[in-house]
Amino acid sequence: MEKNNIRVTKLILTTLCLAWALITLYFFFTNPSVRLGVLMCMLKRVYQLGLLSFILFLSAGIGMRLIRNFKVVGAYPHFHGDKFMTPAKNSGPLSPGGEGSHAGRVPTYIWLYSIGIGLGGLSYITLLLGLLGIMEKWVYFIILGILTVFTKDELIEFCQYIFIKIKGVRESKIGIFNLILLSLFGLSIILNLFGAFTPEVHYDALEYHFGAPGEFLRDGRIHFLQHNVYSNFPSLVEMLYLLGMLIEGDTLAKLFHWTFGILTSLSILSFGKRLFGIKIGLIGMAIFYVFGQITILSTQALVDMGVAFYSFLGIMAIIEWVGTEKRGWLLLSGISIGLAVSCKYPAILSFLAIEVLILFHTNWVKRLKTAVLFALIVLLTSSPWFIKNFIWTRNPVYPLFYNVFDGKNWDNAKDERFQKAHAPGKKDLITLVRTLWDMTIKDQFMTPIFLLFIPLIIFLKGIDRHIKYLLVYLALFYLFWFYFTHRIDRFFLPATPALALVSGYIYMRLNDATRVLSIGIDLPIPHKGRVLRGFLSIILVFSLLFNFYISAFTLSSINPFAYAFGFETKDEFLTRTLPPYSAMKFINDELDEDAVVLLMGEAEVHYINRKVLYNTVFDTSIIEEIVNTSTSPEEVLEKVKGLGATHLLLNRVEVARLNRTYSYMKDFNWELFYDFEKEYLEKIYSLEEKVLIYKVKR
Repeated sequence: MEKNNIRVTKLILTTLCLAWALITLYFFFTNPSVRLGVLMCMLKRVYQLGLLSFILFLSAGIGMRLIRNFKVVGAYPHFHGDKFMTPAKNSGPLSPGGEGSHAGRVPTYIWLYSIGIGLGGLSYITLLLGLLGIMEKWVYFIILGILTVFTKDELIEFCQYIFIKIKGVRESKIGIFNLILLSLFGLSIILNLFGAFTPEVHYDALEYHFGAPGEFLRDGRIHFLQHNVYSNFPSLVEMLYLLGMLIEGDTLAKLFHWTFGILTSLSILSFGKRLFGIKIGLIGMAIFYVFGQITILSTQALVDMGVAFYSFLGIMAIIEWVGTEKRGWLLLSGISIGLAVSCKYPAILSFLAIEVLILFHTNWVKRLKTAVLFALIVLLTSSPWFIKNFIWTRNPVYPLFYNVFDGKNWDNAKDERFQKAHAPGKKDLITLVRTLWDMTIKDQFMTPIFLLFIPLIIFLKGIDRHIKYLLVYLALFYLFWFYFTHRIDRFFLPATPALALVSGYIYMRLNDATRVLSIGIDLPIPHKGRVLRGFLSIILVFSLLFNFYISAFTLSSINPFAYAFGFETKDEFLTRTLPPYSAMKFINDELDEDAVVLLMGEAEVHYINRKVLYNTVFDTSIIEEIVNTSTSPEEVLEKVKGLGATHLLLNRVEVARLNRTYSYMKDFNWELFYDFEKEYLEKIYSLEEKVLIYKVKR
């Protein structure tokens, strides 16, 4: 009886506590009303992250199903039967070497390949449906559901893998140094997540990374955009953005790029742990992820993080192939590099560097056969974008190689301007060396760690063969980047995961050294091992802390936290971070739904909800063609009206910038335009005379 009374008392007390908590939370979040808004905003963030997690889980299942069907699993050295065997038993997830004590479990890096291949598969499905004009949300949810059922066994296995990893981490002992690295990595993920939650403001993203998918979504199909040459570049990541926009909105779309940064970091950790031990993996992961450039890119809807992820998977697979000569690794590498090329043309640099590595391995006959096979795998994986371009423009790599393939809506003048803007510049030896120095020292968002540690490799003896291959790959990539691109830092990003892993290896080798120099000179320093370890640790931790400070400071310039937590609306955020947005909002709020706006010097079209006539800097300037082929304001008016334009937006700041940078509208007949403006344009909006909106008089 006494025990029953105690149970009843506990039940009553528990019920009262829960009731009191619910009543308190109810009044807290409903008065004032802003608190309810914050709560709803946080629930929305959880929903967005939940959708992202579901897509990543599904991608893992799709990728694993494909990998097993292609017999790629047999590439793993410890593969037996139809399951993977871990290389080191009785070792926890944070132990040096191995992948845990659970024999028969797929190792982490294979799951990362699966996620990458699965995301590529979802991108191609979105491309196919978009080309067919299928843009209904419910269709995509049905397809995702079917894929979930189709890959249920792989998804269950992946869930088991996640559970085992979490359990293993909880049981592992983490030292202070590793804890610092993990803390900085975790804080950077959270910091970048806040930035990823904010509306997009980057020019390139609003012009075509988001701009083109948004236009396809409004038009109800994927089609050739003659005014946006960028929309014909390989678009694997953009198709993921389109998928995100379809099933949730811009935020989910933007989270994909943030995710690629984390996947790349986990790839560094996984391969570093497998090849050299957990500490090198952790150091490489932290070096890669904790610096300003990664923060900037992780919070923008670009494609470079996707290129970095797939390129790193590609080089690591080819290094495994060199050691084992198992064709499965070659297939994995080719698929990964093919997906990298599907993200961006410049990923061809990784392909070229790997081809050189292949050609210098084994005998000549085998080298050539393997190089051709690798090229075919890459070409087959990336072929949908080339086939689409060939059908639309007769140029598979549109708008590149115009002198070979020609191409629809392209001409010699456009090609000359495009080539000039993307020319490498000086190619002498001094510039080759100076560029490497300047890229680190003068770029405020670059980490100093690469330049600090990479040169110190000359002091090491017995360098691991995997590191040697990575060094050759990095040297080749840098040479190709220097000689074949216009040398912007984003194009070098695919090399940074390998740089981070090599830097981590050099740090640990120096940290463990008793005789430091490769020539065998013993340093006459008391307790030199402790002194060296302490000195190197201080340098590394200080550099990472400084990088984190730069990242936080950079992100604070847009103050993402107010919007992320629901204290600021989308309009308020964009008004203070995107200068032309006020004009865009005026168009959306004040102009009739059937209005047609001709844009002049503006191509950030993603937030404009009216029909627009626009062009990128490398396409035919609509207004320039109209004005320069007219002889009077009346003729300009007739041509503008012939396009159906009811309004005109002039962004003077952008016209000046594009003219200065790309010689845009350098031959424009401004005198005739001003006459046309005076007689037939009525100014209805002005943003400090920098951005103007006119109504075309009828």
